[in-house]
Amino acid sequence: DRQGNLWLCLDDGVAHIALNSPFSRINTEGALLTMQVLDNQIYLGTTQGIFNANWGVSSNALKGKSTFNLMPNTQEQAWRFLTTDNGFLAAHVRGVFHINGQTATKITDDYTWTLAQMPNQPNLVIGGTSNQGLILLEKDASGNWHKKHHIKGFEESSRYVAIEQEKHIWVSDPLRGVFRLTLSEDLKKVEKTENFGITEGLPSQTYNFVYRISDEILFATEQGVFRFDEGIGSFRKHENFMQIPKARKLSEGLNGQIWCWTGERVALLNKDKEGNYNPDYKRFDKLSGMDIYNIFALDSQNVFFGTPNGLLQYNPSFFAQSEENTNFQVHFRKVSALDNDSVFFA
Repeated sequence: DRQGNLWLCLDDGVAHIALNSPFSRINTEGALLTMQVLDNQIYLGTTQGIFNANWGVSSNALKGKSTFNLMPNTQEQAWRFLTTDNGFLAAHVRGVFHINGQTATKITDDYTWTLAQMPNQPNLVIGGTSNQGLILLEKDASGNWHKKHHIKGFEESSRYVAIEQEKHIWVSDPLRGVFRLTLSEDLKKVEKTENFGITEGLPSQTYNFVYRISDEILFATEQGVFRFDEGIGSFRKHENFMQIPKARKLSEGLNGQIWCWTGERVALLNKDKEGNYNPDYKRFDKLSGMDIYNIFALDSQNVFFGTPNGLLQYNPSFFAQSEENTNFQVHFRKVSALDNDSVFFA
């Protein structure tokens, strides 16, 4: 048809194949939780383990005969990847792994949700664990990563971690609230713990998610994007995100854009001249109602969504083509009531 898609006449009906769809699905073993592309390899963190395959730079880089292989000893959930200067670290249900090429080296046994780079210290990484707060990872002079110590004084589940300054760390868990931690100079213990909730301006005690986006700490909540106002010591809705009524996942995109999953819909947030973010929902209507675990913007032609049923690849150039000549007039010939009320207007 004129949108570049294909219609088939079958024995038992008619089929439509969206050849020109901007979305492609890559089935994976288990739900797709996180991903990374590094040195011509694509790595997928799923509920079944860490898988990798060859990566080719093209508009459809995953099309072809590449096979995803489970990396040895990485079975079970891999929650978060963090790029380093010698591969990347993987937060995993069985600990933290250092991934370098085809090798996965386990460096801790702590059930780890997430990882965050310490500012201006590429050899230090904070890990958020499921039952003992935070751990500190260190890369030694030989380039090997290891667990330096457990950071004492905070034992809450730390599913989301955002580092504001070297000693000030924000932690959130969907069911346990928001915390701001002040660490000691040697990063061995938490000297001060602040717990925030409704009294401090958050819309609810649960389902608050903290992110560091463009060097700013943002909080995705049931009532939009919030920030902490140090001057008044409480949270308030971020003045640049007033068009976002609800947020759950935030991910840094390209050219100042931000990707958002509201819990129901996907939006691309574009920044205007006044610094306000305006959501584009239309092109992602097909994802409405779908759970999104992770959004990864690799480049202008490859954006990936982690879902319960695998990986979705989005190519914006295909969207532009599929939208051509889609404006058309609709003629209504009949209107029927579906219940006993016969009034159609007023």
